[in-house]
Amino acid sequence: MNFWDKKRLLGLVKTRLAPWLISAMVLLVGLSVTAILWHEANKNHTKTLKAALDYAADQAQSNILARLHAYETVMRGVKGFIDGSDSVKVEEFRTYVNALKIHEKRSGVLGIGVVTIVPHADKSQHLEEIRRLELPNYKIRPDGDRQVYAPITRMEPMAGDNLKALGLDVFAVPVARIALERARDTNEVAITNHFTLAQDVGRSNVFSFVMYLPIFKAGANLDTLTARRANIKGWVDVPFRINDLMAGLKGEFDQDIRLEIHDGNAISDQSRMYYSATKSAKYSLADGMLQTKRQLDFAGHTWTLLLNATPEFESRVSNLHQSKVIAGSGVALSL
Repeated sequence: MNFWDKKRLLGLVKTRLAPWLISAMVLLVGLSVTAILWHEANKNHTKTLKAALDYAADQAQSNILARLHAYETVMRGVKGFIDGSDSVKVEEFRTYVNALKIHEKRSGVLGIGVVTIVPHADKSQHLEEIRRLELPNYKIRPDGDRQVYAPITRMEPMAGDNLKALGLDVFAVPVARIALERARDTNEVAITNHFTLAQDVGRSNVFSFVMYLPIFKAGANLDTLTARRANIKGWVDVPFRINDLMAGLKGEFDQDIRLEIHDGNAISDQSRMYYSATKSAKYSLADGMLQTKRQLDFAGHTWTLLLNATPEFESRVSNLHQSKVIAGSGVALSL
């Protein structure tokens, strides 16, 4: 084959391949642009979703903390009522608590009580005094002699499960005693770790807490730790169940997120005390759902909030189909 034939053949090949080469280049450019737009759409979707989840998490944290502070405000009111009287009678205390209408407000509080310090030497006199106050069957539980007792002497409303708490020596409950002593030593509200209340004995999967606020002898100097320990008279006692607390907050945070509450800093099945869905957060994470975490510090204790986006939340706050539309349209136009 001479030079002319080779040149002609090469020209023919170029002429036939040119459309395919041009098409391949156009397709490559089109798919590249589509990939970039698809990536940006996904990035914007994730950014929008994360911002919305962060806002929902902040809202949940703020509302739970506000409810706990509301409990504290009620407790300080009860403390002021007790401090302002030499002896609060059963009916007076009942009238005061009824006026708070804690159940009508769906606060989650089981009741408002008083814990009283009783030295062993004063036990017999204490039993006689309480039994004269319309409580003839009152006794300190558990049985046995101890140097000092801290029984629940008031718990209003005095009905139903709350009757089971009356007379319970909370100093004999290790989890409660830690919080009682912390409240006494700091002269501030303290909250327990979760444990089973006297009201819930025999029930399973009921996670409850008690908040304590110390009451000291009138006019006592409380500037030192020694003085506070010497002049403690009792505590305001507010028990609540975590499920009741969250039920009272329904509607105050986004219902399309999955929320877990863990007692302490650790995240485990053992620490989890509340979850708003049947699936644990670890399954949501495995499904590719976005997750965020918040620490809630209150009264010397920490709760960890774990919040997961759901398909319902995702579809509400961002266009799930935008990236699919971009990908489909880009591929079709490129082809």
